[in-house]
Amino acid sequence: MNSNLKIATWNILHGTFKEDILEGLYFLIAKAGADVICLQEAETRHTGSILAFLKEKGLGQWQLEAMEAKPTGAELIILYNGSRLTLQGNPQLWHMPVLPNKPFLQRMFGRKGIPYVQRAAMATNFLLDGKPIRIVTAHLAYEGGLRHRRKQLSTLGAMLRKTPVEREVLCGDFNTTSFLPGQNWQEQRIVQESLGPDFVNANTDLSWSFSLATIDHTEPVAFLRHIPLWIRKRLRSRMDYVLGRGLRLADGEAFDLRGSDHRAVAGTFEI
Repeated sequence: MNSNLKIATWNILHGTFKEDILEGLYFLIAKAGADVICLQEAETRHTGSILAFLKEKGLGQWQLEAMEAKPTGAELIILYNGSRLTLQGNPQLWHMPVLPNKPFLQRMFGRKGIPYVQRAAMATNFLLDGKPIRIVTAHLAYEGGLRHRRKQLSTLGAMLRKTPVEREVLCGDFNTTSFLPGQNWQEQRIVQESLGPDFVNANTDLSWSFSLATIDHTEPVAFLRHIPLWIRKRLRSRMDYVLGRGLRLADGEAFDLRGSDHRAVAGTFEI
């Protein structure tokens, strides 16, 4: 008998707005029915508070795996329902290509003493109702533009093919940054072409998942959030994805939650 798996992905903006993030996680679990939540910009210092909060809410069966790429650039968590999924082995951290030179915005406004930004993906194997499945969460770079993004996607695709599995879900913040509608859809096509036709996008009609107007006010580039007001135009981009392979897509959704400049994006697959 087939069962469904619902996976959500959400960039939580470094947990800056902690209470909002925790309530958002509770919503995704208790209201939206997620079995797995993949988080980006989720430093390992948040793991204890996340688990403690869920335990208080009667969700003590939820567990997580967390990894960070050094020196900075990818802080990843996979939060999962331990009553349905059983961890198999240790997660692996896959490093993405690094730009040879630090981009202009990072030189001007980035944190001092950070030589480069290391983006990455975390691959974790589970048993779901006795069936093996790999779940991969990734945080790719906007730095370097489309050319570098293609290189990262190509690397990610190669790593997935190097250790093939029967079924898997890939999700995360791919930073496919474009605020022009036509180019936005082009970026989505590039994601699909880079990963191959076997991966099914759970949200093909989703036009945006990030809004420049809600960028974190504590970031060095926070001034960018004023641009939509100055030009009187919404600047939104589709950055977040849930893609499945070896699974049948049942549904795709997006949720507007407080505490982040990203929407939470979800996909439901039949196992």
